[in-house]
Amino acid sequence: MTASTNRYARSAGLVDLENLTVVDGARCRPAEASRTIDVISDVTRGMPVRAAMADPFLRDYLSSLSAASWGIELVARGPDAADLVLLDRGREFVAAGYTDLIVASGDHAFVELADLARLHVLSLPGKLSFRLRRRAHSVIFIHPEAQTTIPSRLVA
Repeated sequence: MTASTNRYARSAGLVDLENLTVVDGARCRPAEASRTIDVISDVTRGMPVRAAMADPFLRDYLSSLSAASWGIELVARGPDAADLVLLDRGREFVAAGYTDLIVASGDHAFVELADLARLHVLSLPGKLSFRLRRRAHSVIFIHPEAQTTIPSRLVA
């Protein structure tokens, strides 16, 4: 889907960068993360988008993210840190009148947003939680080929 075929009414995007770039405790290679970021950018073009990720991880993907016009929030390392920030941003978007939320993540934490707006999910196939898939208005899988990862000492 491209901006010219954007079917979403009043839409905003939420991007859980850690969920999309960390697989089994290892970081995706920057080139693969760049392809993921490009897909998300294409789907969310023209929308306000907020992304979140811990600073040590973000540095590996800065060149790819520089082309995306997203608001990026740095979070502390730890479980669900990015999710919690993005959930708050999602609630703020809904309060501002947005009817559709495009969530780039497979994390079940975003299920609660389905009670507030139409939830459209972009996810890697192996990362989409059952609960999120069931509550989503639509699901788009980002490049289904397996990602190659590089070892990381930093785990979110």
